[in-house]
Amino acid sequence: MVMKEKEQERTAYIEKLVKMQLKRRNEAAVIQIKYENLDRSDENDVSELLIMLDKYCSGHIISKLRRCCYSQLDYAEDILQVARMAAYMCIKTEKTSDKKNFAGYVYRIYRNKMYDFFRSQGQLEETSMETAKGKGGLTLGETLEAEEREPWLDEERITLYKRILTYICRAIMESKEYPPKSLAVIFAQIISHIHGAIPAYKMSSAKWAFEVMSGKNVGLLGRESEQSIQKSLNDDLLKWGDLFISQINDRPKEDCGEEFLRDVIYTNVYSQKQIDKWISNYRGGMIKRTQKYMRTDKELLDLAKEYIFKGDFLYNIVNGRKKDETSIR
Repeated sequence: MVMKEKEQERTAYIEKLVKMQLKRRNEAAVIQIKYENLDRSDENDVSELLIMLDKYCSGHIISKLRRCCYSQLDYAEDILQVARMAAYMCIKTEKTSDKKNFAGYVYRIYRNKMYDFFRSQGQLEETSMETAKGKGGLTLGETLEAEEREPWLDEERITLYKRILTYICRAIMESKEYPPKSLAVIFAQIISHIHGAIPAYKMSSAKWAFEVMSGKNVGLLGRESEQSIQKSLNDDLLKWGDLFISQINDRPKEDCGEEFLRDVIYTNVYSQKQIDKWISNYRGGMIKRTQKYMRTDKELLDLAKEYIFKGDFLYNIVNGRKKDETSIR
């Protein structure tokens, strides 16, 4: 009964996000029609467009300022006024690089004016938006875009990530891989992100996994990983599969002095270098298996493709890797 209620909650949440996404797209479409039929000599017509654009964009500014502990009464209106003036000049001079998505173009104007404010407060370096900053090879512009997409509520963003991570965990936990390899991936790539031990743009951390797994046997790590994932993702159905259980109760492949794999002290047999190698070899198969599961949840997949940014470790899983031709369409 509890599981059924959880699934109903998840379904309701996805429906809510779909409605939000459709509403946002519809607003942009209305703005586009207004822009394409605009009489720039009519100030009332221009004013109507500006009001529509302000409604579409201003929530982002206010939301970000709240999260950064600034009073919106002190700062938001000043930032919005600068952004509105920039949008007005863009309309009057017809200077835009994206006439087919004018709402999106003006949204970036508002966003960049907000970043100008943060620079003035010393929160961002005075540097080109196209300068590489080192985060997974992302430029500053890409990094900022990664940190601030559409004005989602933090809770909704986290919930979307959890839903995707649920599919990834299923793909790993129900696979036929050798348990030490599956544990390496689950700790280095999943639990590391769940615990916030590594940033979103970093795919995995063999170093972190090795340290966390140090001194523990395979059986204990299986139980700990299962409990951590169930608790973090709020899903008691996420469990290691029958093949995993069968294998840890069998003899290990390595000559390590233990009768059962479950009793093998993980870090006594498997090095950090081995963990890193397993992660690299496993990644392509994990992406394919995860995508196979996600095909059954098309609404979630569409939302994920819309909002998962390029620098996020989930990006390849959601969008596929071109060189492997695993992208879902």
